[in-house]
Amino acid sequence: MFNFSYIGMAVGLGLVLYGKRKSYARHVVQLAVGLYMLLYLGVLCRENMQIEGFWYYLFLGVFEAATIHYVVAKIFGPLLFGRGWCGYACWTAWF
Repeated sequence: MFNFSYIGMAVGLGLVLYGKRKSYARHVVQLAVGLYMLLYLGVLCRENMQIEGFWYYLFLGVFEAATIHYVVAKIFGPLLFGRGWCGYACWTAWF
């Protein structure tokens, strides 16, 4: 629940900033999610959140963070909400 709560709060903050017409709203969300994925998931939890981690865990038959990330953020999220490959908070589409 921590994962989804943190990302939800980051996206919520971005939506509030976007509603106030702040040009940096999306970058705030991307920074928050990127740091979460790098520091918490990457360094502390030692999860591989890149595409190779997705395939590795998928073929192992386990449901790890990379599998959840790619299914929600890269496949079903964009199908439901648009924005192509990544959703609003995708740190890989920063620029």
